[in-house]
Amino acid sequence: MRDIQGARMYVCGVPKDVASLHRILELDRLTFGDDALLSKDNACAIFAKRPEVYCGVFRNDGSVAAYMDIYPLRRSAATQLIDGRISEADLSPDMMLGRKEDHHDCCIYLGSLAADGSIDPATRKVLIGALLSWRLRQFARLGLPRIQVVMIPVSPEGEDLSRRFGADKISSARNRKDHHDLYSLTLTPKSAELLISRLYPHRRHDELVQMDFDFEPNLDEGVHGAS
Repeated sequence: MRDIQGARMYVCGVPKDVASLHRILELDRLTFGDDALLSKDNACAIFAKRPEVYCGVFRNDGSVAAYMDIYPLRRSAATQLIDGRISEADLSPDMMLGRKEDHHDCCIYLGSLAADGSIDPATRKVLIGALLSWRLRQFARLGLPRIQVVMIPVSPEGEDLSRRFGADKISSARNRKDHHDLYSLTLTPKSAELLISRLYPHRRHDELVQMDFDFEPNLDEGVHGAS
């Protein structure tokens, strides 16, 4: 059921159509470049299977202020990614768990977590906090006692965030196809909540961001999530 809180300057939730996804992908490329990212075709195919892989903070005109993508990987795909045999650019829909599949042995790959660089730093922090709060609610909805999260920081900001998350390096750049270190941490619902509330206090995002907790939306433009 759709649960939207208030009416504010920004809306945080799943992109409702392919055009919104394309705006996220464009900001992703402006932020990180093209080298290690998914192709647009692969991103759209994953979006068709699991739209909630992508979450954005959207302005009232539909432009993207911040975004976050996470990939619920099958254990076989996670092992390949952790070992460095594949990179983010190799991810495909068949490597993702379907919504109704058992997620207890899955590994979550955190692809990107970023905000539009033209926004002032204080507001960027608020928007990132909103994204993490949205993911926290999604985590709670899955009902998992714990979850492994892996990430591949490709910028100094990403490396700093990995450290602040308390992630450990488990795979070295020199042994990896993507030539970047990979970090991992295990979260429980409680530890995730404590971490997010410590790093990103919620006070201002309650004022600025409308939270749309529709985790399985009906998408426009003929795109449908897989069961």
